[in-house]
Amino acid sequence: MVEIYLKNNVFYELDATVEHVRALLEDNFIKEDTFLPFQFEDGLKAYIKKSEIVAFNETD
Repeated sequence: MVEIYLKNNVFYELDATVEHVRALLEDNFIKEDTFLPFQFEDGLKAYIKKSEIVAFNETD
């Protein structure tokens, strides 16, 4: 599980790995205004704009 923090002080707990999120954010082919797909633990999906993510961390 990963918590992703956004510019507007909202955070989401997502079913992803730190490595996966890091790879998406460091990929220069993916533009800043692209919506990245993520999934919540219950299977629901979220699309978060790459440029809005300011921090992320691993949770248990």
